[in-house]
Amino acid sequence: MTAIKEKTYFGRKYKISYKFRPSRIDKRKLLVVFSGGFGTKKYYDFDGPSSESVKCNILWIRDMFDGNFTYYIRDNSGFAVENDVQDLISYFIRHLGITKRDVILAGFSKGASAALYHGTKHDYRNIIATVPRIKLGSANVKRPEIFRGLSDDDSAQAISHLDSLIPNAISRDQILDKNIYLYSSPQDPLFEGELKEHLNLFRKYENFNFVLTESDLVRRHRDVTRYNLPNIIAIMNLLIDDIIPKFGITKNGNRDYSGITMDPASLGEHLLKTETVKIKDEMLHLSGYAFFRGVQPRDEVLRNNLVLRNESDETFIYGLAHKTDPYLSYIHYQSKYIDYDRGAFTTRKNLGISLSDLPTGHYRLEINSSQLKYESNKNIEMSKLKISWSASEEYLNCLYLDGTQVKLRRVLINATSENDAHHLTIATSRLDNGVLNIRGQLAFCEAASGEPGNYYRYRMVLSNTQNGRSILVPLKRLPENLTVNEMGQEVIYPNASFSISRMVKDFIVDNGTYSISIGLLAQNNYHVAPTDLRLVVHENTIDLLKFPSRRKR
Repeated sequence: MTAIKEKTYFGRKYKISYKFRPSRIDKRKLLVVFSGGFGTKKYYDFDGPSSESVKCNILWIRDMFDGNFTYYIRDNSGFAVENDVQDLISYFIRHLGITKRDVILAGFSKGASAALYHGTKHDYRNIIATVPRIKLGSANVKRPEIFRGLSDDDSAQAISHLDSLIPNAISRDQILDKNIYLYSSPQDPLFEGELKEHLNLFRKYENFNFVLTESDLVRRHRDVTRYNLPNIIAIMNLLIDDIIPKFGITKNGNRDYSGITMDPASLGEHLLKTETVKIKDEMLHLSGYAFFRGVQPRDEVLRNNLVLRNESDETFIYGLAHKTDPYLSYIHYQSKYIDYDRGAFTTRKNLGISLSDLPTGHYRLEINSSQLKYESNKNIEMSKLKISWSASEEYLNCLYLDGTQVKLRRVLINATSENDAHHLTIATSRLDNGVLNIRGQLAFCEAASGEPGNYYRYRMVLSNTQNGRSILVPLKRLPENLTVNEMGQEVIYPNASFSISRMVKDFIVDNGTYSISIGLLAQNNYHVAPTDLRLVVHENTIDLLKFPSRRKR
């Protein structure tokens, strides 16, 4: 699916961000999508694979006006937002050569409020609204970051005015041949508190349809839309073909599982997915889920552990904490509802797992799960994972993929590779007014290629000769090749040059003598070549010393 470019419409007051996708086939209708949600990264609803089956023109409008959420209705000084939104929709109506009767307004949550308001006030024929918020004032007065986008007055009168915007638009609407499709659920807090008392306002419409969802899979506000999405898409496609569904007031969902038994072949299946795994300094962070199909994961009996297994088959085990993910019960539903909410895991208190006592080596990451009679151990696998290196004062840790398996490599920062065949030359090494300048070339004969696309980074390794603590300093990689003769054959190492020009006090705080080595991070491997340079740092002086050269292979 090709990403649709966001564009800007310049209204009378606001610049409106929107996206538009033209009709895929001969469907001269316009679907306008108003989005719900308030997150700063929240842009557009129904902008993904689910929209692919809707072939008409689609206009997505973003609810962000001078940094505020407005329900697509008003800002804190008036109704300029409403007017500009209407201007944008009217522009596309003219551009497509259609009428308002060819427009479908659809929205979810906050977007559903907008669809009802604009649809009833501005005479659109087709409205699809899921879990709308009705009382815009009362609902947001205790959410100042949202309320200030609607009004600069939080008096009782102002709140009442905001509460009345949508009910008044519906009450005053005299165009009754509308097709309205409204979805909610008793499990949605907005139903009892807001929507239920206003349902009678809709009964005047010739084709008012209301679906009340009662299902174990619908337990939150957001679940209603997800559960009913196939139904909603079907209605969209029927309206696009001028086939008008009419089913009135009804219910859907199921809570009767009598006589249903699970497939014995799948009972106890270990369901595992690692969603994030990352490393910072000496802390390993991961999250995901792990539990057994058909068995409700309870904190007191389900145990999930991270297992690090090295090449000698030694294991290091770390307990994981439970967390709640209501989506698990939905995506792993099979035959009957089972509450899998607590099958998600993370590190304890979300602090990560300390690797400070872990010996050096290569490790395979596994998840061990046990509950009642079930136990399973599986490798952590991911389709994608960016290679990442993280350093502490003594160790360097690398997370990487070996095929699809997630692995960890742990090495000592100052573990020089004198026995690895390498080529190192230091062309420049001087200290000017506290600025260290080093320039040179380095290649290890066994290292991965330095071609673009590979993880290939140079580092300066400063090791305190008294306490063994190390500092890793990035070096600039230069696009200069290194050409050497190896066993009578000319070999070219691409982009094998490095340099640094930095104030020593920028990366060394403690006094002491530091040996200087040059390190190479090549994919998931670490190589270090020693130099004959030393940095001596005192309170008022910094010296760069050169010791007799070491023999390099």
